[in-house]
Amino acid sequence: MSDHLIITIVREFGAEGHEIGMLLAKKLGIKLYDKDLVQKAAEKRGISQGSITDIDEKATNKFLSPYATFGLTMNTLSDELFRAEQQIIHELAEKESCIIVGRLSDYILREEKNCMKVFIYAPVEFRIKRMMEKYNIPELAAKKLVKKMDIARNYFCSYYSNNKWKPFLEKDIIINRQFFSVSDSVKILESAAKAKMEAN
Repeated sequence: MSDHLIITIVREFGAEGHEIGMLLAKKLGIKLYDKDLVQKAAEKRGISQGSITDIDEKATNKFLSPYATFGLTMNTLSDELFRAEQQIIHELAEKESCIIVGRLSDYILREEKNCMKVFIYAPVEFRIKRMMEKYNIPELAAKKLVKKMDIARNYFCSYYSNNKWKPFLEKDIIINRQFFSVSDSVKILESAAKAKMEAN
């Protein structure tokens, strides 16, 4: 890797990691990559745009299954997409400074020295309340949504890292959104990123 700075943001559902990443990218004048990586990966594998939503849904169902077996190679379209995303993430790390939200980017770039790994979390009660406010849904629906997404993300991480990586492990910065607002979280990360860039 060159002197680029890559910031990976792992976030619990409802902790607003994407929003923090977007604002941070604007502050630093660099690009943010999130779901658009899926589109890039699909194009790389020749998968049509209309198939992506269906693939994501099937992948989510697979990770929610109590009978899922981790550590085995599965030649599914979702696995093909992940392999393409891996390649794209490595290519991005070679050519530019950027922020990558999710996609297990912290694990993929675990050996890169100029990768600042961030984990943004919050107590479940806080995240449920945020989802109620954001989507204008009742508490029960928000609880089910948060639980479903937590399970899916944890299984995704376990499956593609072969049970070797957890969201909170080996992070450079961990932020609890219950104590820091979105804007304060951005200030913390902006300061850390600039310090890292100057050190390089």
